[in-house]
Amino acid sequence: MKEIQFFIKGDWQGKKFESKGKVLQEEDQKMLRHSYWSNMSGLPDWPGNYHIITYDLSAGNGYTKKEENLAEESMKERSDKLWDTVFDILKNQVEK
Repeated sequence: MKEIQFFIKGDWQGKKFESKGKVLQEEDQKMLRHSYWSNMSGLPDWPGNYHIITYDLSAGNGYTKKEENLAEESMKERSDKLWDTVFDILKNQVEK
């Protein structure tokens, strides 16, 4: 698999952010696993601070998401809310 990296910059609720990561594994229309770091985490940009996020799209209706390498359980709750919002926005844009 060719290495795919991504970089995202923007504003989120009035705060500037920079996020990045790379695709680690993918199965066409079934699964996506990638690393992810954002300056909004407050942690420095080094490999140990990257989350590993896996989306399983083959689980029937919708998707399941698993995150690894979170420093605190409270980060998972915030991350879940954030990604739910991101996917809602993306879904609305795609369905227009």
